[in-house]
Amino acid sequence: MGDRVWQLDSSFEDLSPAPQRSTWSHLRQTNMANLVSVAAIKDLLTECPLCTEHFDDTIRIPRRMPCCVQSICQPCLEVYSGGNKAISCPICRHQHNLPGGVKSLPKETVILKTLDYLKIQKGLHLPCTDCPDKETAQAQCDNCGVFLCSTCLNAHRRNVTTKTHTIVTFDEMKGRPVQSFRRRHQCSQHQLPLQFYCHTCTKVVCVSCTVVGHDKGKGHNVVSVDEAHQELSKSLEDVFVKMYVKSETLRKTEAELIQKLENIQMSKRVAIDDINKTFDDLASELKQRRSVLLSDVEHKSAHNLHLTEETLELTRVLQARVKSSTEYTKLMRSKADRIDDLQVMGSSAASLRAMLDETPQEVSFVMTGVNFVEANIHHLRDSIEAAGMVRSVTFSPTERPKYVPDSKAYNAIVLEPAELPTGCRIQELRSVLASRPLMVRNSPGQQCIYQVNLGFSVKGNIPDNGTMLETALTPTPVDASINQRTGLSVRVGACRNHKQQLCLRVAYNNTVLSDTPLTQNRVGQSYDLRLCFVLNGANNKLSVINAADNTVFITVTDVDFDRPMLVMMYVGLPDYAHVTGELISGHSVTGSFKDYNR
Repeated sequence: MGDRVWQLDSSFEDLSPAPQRSTWSHLRQTNMANLVSVAAIKDLLTECPLCTEHFDDTIRIPRRMPCCVQSICQPCLEVYSGGNKAISCPICRHQHNLPGGVKSLPKETVILKTLDYLKIQKGLHLPCTDCPDKETAQAQCDNCGVFLCSTCLNAHRRNVTTKTHTIVTFDEMKGRPVQSFRRRHQCSQHQLPLQFYCHTCTKVVCVSCTVVGHDKGKGHNVVSVDEAHQELSKSLEDVFVKMYVKSETLRKTEAELIQKLENIQMSKRVAIDDINKTFDDLASELKQRRSVLLSDVEHKSAHNLHLTEETLELTRVLQARVKSSTEYTKLMRSKADRIDDLQVMGSSAASLRAMLDETPQEVSFVMTGVNFVEANIHHLRDSIEAAGMVRSVTFSPTERPKYVPDSKAYNAIVLEPAELPTGCRIQELRSVLASRPLMVRNSPGQQCIYQVNLGFSVKGNIPDNGTMLETALTPTPVDASINQRTGLSVRVGACRNHKQQLCLRVAYNNTVLSDTPLTQNRVGQSYDLRLCFVLNGANNKLSVINAADNTVFITVTDVDFDRPMLVMMYVGLPDYAHVTGELISGHSVTGSFKDYNR
């Protein structure tokens, strides 16, 4: 079998006859997906890839699968199908409905011709084509393509019609290449030479067929074998070029998926190392908790590992199909005459084009993994059951603003569960997740309130539209330098609408709602700002209030509180201003707080 390896369904072994089961078990124990390697394609021209028995033209007839242009012997297909009309391809798992059973699949004529050629090279018995006694043939007529025993050879030479034909003995054929070896191409219905090709039916036909079943007057596009061969050869070459490009694309996708797998595994290893380092020094009562957390790592890694491994496997399968189908078809064409080649192209082109249209499953995230959070360790004795947490952190691509360079990462970050300790930094050095998530419940009289005290002193004039500081309330923190585009963003910066002013600009989902002047944009100017945020889940409203005089800057309606809301802070370049910030939370406050949402 060379380096050919397979992976078969378990049902195949159950359906196989007893003598073959060891073969099926051996094949199923291999570790490469579904398709034969390109290096083993030469063996496929004489051996069935499933049972490794040699093809022949009586029992182990090679039948071409329409999905992956590979050939399997008829007995293997009959065992695999279990006598059903529906069959799953043992190679690529494509489903086929065969009303006529396995025998309705086309014979692989190139393989049958190759088998005859090998018999001649090895001096094996090859029956006479026309002889009723099937005596051993000794020669072939180059004109008719028939095999002739000594008796039929003499008759062939004496016949008025065939006496001028060119006869080639088998001894003479032993020095010829397989491409020069001819087969008899004859219409099974009319016993006439195959001289035409019907594009409508993708079938080689005889002259009688063009009148009976493939009449041009009935819309059939019939051309000569030479013309069709030239057309399909050119078309198939174009397909081969596209198949090569697709193979390269799949190779790159495979490399990216491998990198994603490595990242997941690396984060898993780091999380496990962190957990072990933290818990190794703890007393015996921590052992059960450690087991729970390690199990949590496995559980949170499992889905994305499975998704990425599955996508990698599907990508490899498609890549292998593309490569092996291309090489297989090329090899068969190299051993075929024009009619053989035409039949190969006619039956293979559609399958190859179908592969071009197949798109491998994609993994939506850029990077994901788990990490261990040392939560509550300093309160270990009092909170042993709550110690530690395994969190899934997924980075997924999001829209990149035009001012963010390509070299800068710009990803949405999903944290599951969304429990965050104060001071958990994002990539940008001057950005920080400033709170645990706010869970706003839809119940009357219940509100979430928090206050942000901000102060700044201008050290240099802030450029137009420049941001000095930002506080944001968002369900999806973004790994970017400035401006949270999802949720509420409250920014202090230079304003284009109010010249020489520093303004408070409030935006929701990247839409500016208000722009309020605060102070002059000049060196030495200082300002203290106390912002109170009131989140009312009962009516889906959010108010930004000046806590110094209880005036409302803005009230946002139709706020989506279905997900936890995270408080983020961002400060601009220290060259322009000195900024201070303080977060004061009032989590799940219930009472008669003034209704700023009216």
